[in-house]
Amino acid sequence: MMPNQKNIMIRFSFIILIMVLVGIAIICKAGVIMFAERQYWKDVADRFVKENVTVRPTRGNIISSDGQLMASSLPEYKIYMDFMINKRKGETEEEEKTRLKLQHIKDSVLNANLDSICKGLHEIFPDKSAASFKQHIKNGRKKESRSWLLYPKRISYIQYKEAKRLPVFNLNKYKGGFHEQAFNQRKKPFGSLAMRTLGDMFPDIEQGAKNGLELSYDSILKGRDGITHRQKVMNKYLNIVDIPPVDGCDIITTIDVGMQDIAEKALVDELKEINATVGVAILMEVKTGDIKAIVNMTKCNDGIYREIRNNAISDMMEPGSTFKTASILVALDDGVITPETVVETGNGVYMMHGRYMKDHNWHRGGYGTINTTKSLMVSSNIGVSRLIDDHYHDNPAKFVRGLHRVASPLR
Repeated sequence: MMPNQKNIMIRFSFIILIMVLVGIAIICKAGVIMFAERQYWKDVADRFVKENVTVRPTRGNIISSDGQLMASSLPEYKIYMDFMINKRKGETEEEEKTRLKLQHIKDSVLNANLDSICKGLHEIFPDKSAASFKQHIKNGRKKESRSWLLYPKRISYIQYKEAKRLPVFNLNKYKGGFHEQAFNQRKKPFGSLAMRTLGDMFPDIEQGAKNGLELSYDSILKGRDGITHRQKVMNKYLNIVDIPPVDGCDIITTIDVGMQDIAEKALVDELKEINATVGVAILMEVKTGDIKAIVNMTKCNDGIYREIRNNAISDMMEPGSTFKTASILVALDDGVITPETVVETGNGVYMMHGRYMKDHNWHRGGYGTINTTKSLMVSSNIGVSRLIDDHYHDNPAKFVRGLHRVASPLR
């Protein structure tokens, strides 16, 4: 073997020995991590992982019979500014210099565009002047805030997109610092129209519905939650979907927006005319039985009529006054009474077939002697009952046939 070859073999042997030793060291270190330090590294990993994070689905819409949106889930936002660049734990002196240099650049860009930003914010939110926005932003920078609230109220999606187009704000949040917090809010495009029929949600929409269609069909509208787990990678959280959320279904009601609007205006006009406290109107399509409008109006302390509660649904009682009208129609149609036929109601209490019947004003002495017209006008139980009993007591079948007769045009 030549001397050069011998030297080469020694070098190769040395290199192989070094690689074997490095390999053994790696295997030993891996063994230590897997067994001796296993729990420690597992605890470290758990600090950067969030399991079973709930993902909320989008709530379904409520749609009118004519296809118009009556209730929908729309996002609202709060907007913030982060004035500082992240300081990394254990950063070197060189990394700190780089971070401070970037911070200086970030501050310079913000200061150069501050007037444009504040002018744009004033145009989007006219209730605050550009000068007040400017002072507010300067205060946040002075305090080195990481989440400085730029505007105190929640804003709409359109306002958020307009703000996002402003200088600096249009950069990603790690460069510009502009970021947002989203809220899922229930909105009614037609305002108070059919408000109690549609129903209300709690301020936090995740708590569910209070009443109305929102509550009755909550299981259909709310959908099903999804699940993700969040893992921190390179100083950022990544959402990994385990079970995707299922958005809620839309429901189509029988309510017609146009008819509902007309019914509300007509009822309020009538209530104002007679200075009534409460009024209810229900509009039904006779052919199908579909309810096209439900209106419930209550006079508030300020004299304005509003939908406070759904009296049409909550105040369940026998429709006695409706039957009184039908009964009088039968008797008039048969010619057994006239509008001027006199009936005695006494002091508001009358014994009718073994039971006492009362008018609503019996405690004030009743209506005394009144005619057919007055009986219907004041909805006297005694007056209408005596008129029908006097003429149909011996022939109730005739009265039933009369009811079918007067009701047939309504079918």
